[in-house]
Amino acid sequence: METTAHRALDAIHRRLRSEGWRALPHALHRWRARRDARHSSLAQWEAWVARALAEPMPPLAATGRPTFRVVVRGEGTAADDTVRSLATAGAPWELAIPGDAAAARSGEYWLAVGAGDTFRPGALARLAAALATAGPGAVAYADEDRRTAHGLEARLKPGPSPWLARTWPGEYPGAATAIPGDAVRDAPDAGNWTRVVLDAFAAAPAIAHVPFPALTRTVPADDPVFGPAPARFDAVRAHLAEDDIDVAPAHPERGVASLRARVDSVDLVSAIVPTRDRPDFLASILEALTRVRRPLEIVLVDHATTDREARALLERADREGTARVVRREGPFDFSASVNDGARVARGDALLLLNNDVEPTSEDWLDRLVAALALPGVGAVGACLTYPDGRIQHAGMLLGHGTVATHVARGEFLGEAWPGLPADVAREVGAVTAACLLVRRRDFERVGGLDSARFPVSFNDVDFCLRLRELGRSIFYEPAARLVHHETATRDPRLDPDEIRRFADRWSASLATDAFTPPALSPHVEPPALDLRSGPRLEPRFWRRP
Repeated sequence: METTAHRALDAIHRRLRSEGWRALPHALHRWRARRDARHSSLAQWEAWVARALAEPMPPLAATGRPTFRVVVRGEGTAADDTVRSLATAGAPWELAIPGDAAAARSGEYWLAVGAGDTFRPGALARLAAALATAGPGAVAYADEDRRTAHGLEARLKPGPSPWLARTWPGEYPGAATAIPGDAVRDAPDAGNWTRVVLDAFAAAPAIAHVPFPALTRTVPADDPVFGPAPARFDAVRAHLAEDDIDVAPAHPERGVASLRARVDSVDLVSAIVPTRDRPDFLASILEALTRVRRPLEIVLVDHATTDREARALLERADREGTARVVRREGPFDFSASVNDGARVARGDALLLLNNDVEPTSEDWLDRLVAALALPGVGAVGACLTYPDGRIQHAGMLLGHGTVATHVARGEFLGEAWPGLPADVAREVGAVTAACLLVRRRDFERVGGLDSARFPVSFNDVDFCLRLRELGRSIFYEPAARLVHHETATRDPRLDPDEIRRFADRWSASLATDAFTPPALSPHVEPPALDLRSGPRLEPRFWRRP
């Protein structure tokens, strides 16, 4: 709905354009972009939900159907609205209170929602069908949306992401999450639903994601289900009490947490920097790396530099011991350059780094190292922005664009799609090698970057997928921020042969990537709802090894 403020700002915009002002105020540009994007996404979401509701319901077996126990936190007419919505939810249900948890039984599943939250028709039926397939003890969760002043705002979910559950408690996996009765009964504090969900999510033998907008939430400042942000952070601390991980607010107004391992597992980082000419970038990255406070080795891999000033910088760095310099000739090969640098590097962690990045914080490398120390993490990527502050890299969505696309590319931090937050640490499908930290032993175990198949492009995505085959997570750490002048040292055009080779190797992974919400179109960047193909509502399943 247009307000007086909207009309006034539009009038200012028209006046400035009519008077020939080419440099419109940056804030006004951003406001108009946000408004237009919001109106477009709201309309798309309403259309997508209508199509999802028209899809046929999954069949339910006559026997063995789970019973849902639903806790409605709050009272009054809003609670009545919630209860009425359960009438069309499509599966057996009973109301419960937190005090009933001690009597929770096997075979039943619990959900906690707030007064005013409403279930869409068939919501419980879709969760029940997924749970029946997943088996005993499984957890199932579904997509949601939120009532806002502007309309319904989508909350699409990725696949199982234990770290996202810890960095964004309450938002993920969310209130549309069915927890086994055994887990509720055995919980240390069944009244602390954030802790219940975290513990169950981490221990479940199987997890199902139902990409159906099962629940519309009305969330006040203090969420009645998960509590205010400080309480959620305390729940994460209790959940991680035995893991030597510090939990601190990152964006407390949104309940976003920051995690840092207390034990620094890296003695020496080797920064491997492929470079060619561009003395301005070379001087800048050398200065930034020499300011790093922790033990750091710099390995510059020079690819046939001809620029006189750049050659002088390389010779001086080598002569003074600031960096080790490795020389390469022949066609540009990023993968081979990194592998050559890794062979001479002495560090127990390798930092793959472009020469055209500029760190914007003093602790950027410490943040990457702390994330790498989290259990199960195999590689960590940073938040990269363009010089004007727009996002260039915040993790990758696989199967989008040519092969993969960067989450929220071109958006500003805090303004991207709500379900794909660019300022929340989490697992992702892959991260860019423009800034990627990995343990040497994992780098060597997968054979480094594949220079035979991917000398220039997709080598980082291929590398991350091979790490994931080892059972390692790929982690995105937004607290490590750098400016990236993309493709400053190579031709930005993609090689069709590399595209074909990547598709041949990873076509199945591209089609089923856990961290890409299936509602998003693979043909649109930045990510948007797939209105062309229609809703894909089949549950996705993951089983613990």
